[in-house]
Amino acid sequence: MRGVARAFAMAGAAAGPVSSTGAIGSSKGTGDDEAVIHGQLAGATAVAILVSGMGSRPRRPHDGPSQAAEHLHLAARRRSPDGIVAVVDWRGYEAPQGIEALLHEPATTGGATLVAYIASLGLAPGTRVTVIGHSYGTVVVGEALRQGLRADAVVVVGSPGMGVDRVAGLGDGNTPIYSARARGDLLGLSEAFGRSPTDPQFGAQRLDTGTDTGHGGYFDAGAGTLEEIAGLMTGHLDEVRLDEADGFERAVSYLDDVVDPSPVLTAAGTVLDAGTAAVETAAQLAGADELAGAAAQVGESAGRALEVLAQAASPDFLVSSVRDLLDF
Repeated sequence: MRGVARAFAMAGAAAGPVSSTGAIGSSKGTGDDEAVIHGQLAGATAVAILVSGMGSRPRRPHDGPSQAAEHLHLAARRRSPDGIVAVVDWRGYEAPQGIEALLHEPATTGGATLVAYIASLGLAPGTRVTVIGHSYGTVVVGEALRQGLRADAVVVVGSPGMGVDRVAGLGDGNTPIYSARARGDLLGLSEAFGRSPTDPQFGAQRLDTGTDTGHGGYFDAGAGTLEEIAGLMTGHLDEVRLDEADGFERAVSYLDDVVDPSPVLTAAGTVLDAGTAAVETAAQLAGADELAGAAAQVGESAGRALEVLAQAASPDFLVSSVRDLLDF
């Protein structure tokens, strides 16, 4: 999908902090605000690093553990009761706030910091490492892959894009990439930072999200996506359920690359501007200043609506949105 509004990227949000269940280990990094580790790294057979998105911030002393990291740690322990698993709630980059989420710069610096942080953990050879990005955190993970990130698996959920249009653009291509978008997650359709990782042409393996809905429910206790990620993290690959794109979805994806609705909508905007100007001029000549002002306001509002349509009316976005509505 090539033209969806970047404004959707501002809708991203990270899971909020909640109280601890006692699964927390010690902080590790350049400071106590960089990460909290659920479980223990020493002797771990599987480690996941969770990268949150827009709105996340360095931890503060009164914060509880990340709900997302906590739930994933518990799910991984259920999947691998005899193994030693750990989940790192990493907040070591300057996550964008508000309109800053439309910028790529925080991801560029964050990606380099993430690569360095994982290297600093000193994990034993043979430890299975899974890096998970949510929302804007997936943009950071994409940058990290291009800057040398090494992992056994990368998972991106609710992604506005990873900065590339295909997995071939993510590092050396040796890291398996998994993606997930729940029904009703419009940010996952926004493509504010490149082709959606769930697009069939992107080349990632798609996880089954079960009955998950919206942008913030991927890591809820019992969520379908959470369970599949736990399976990936612990190496139970034969138990992971994948979501295969059907022929119709593939056709829409290819159509989306060749159909660009923006010229038609731009032309409509030009006609609208001319019509609004004509009404304003006629009203001013007739001495109806209030009518002229009202016409200007209507024209401005309609123009903004056309701009959103020009960005959001791609075949992939429209078809996917309608399918989401029909599924509810």
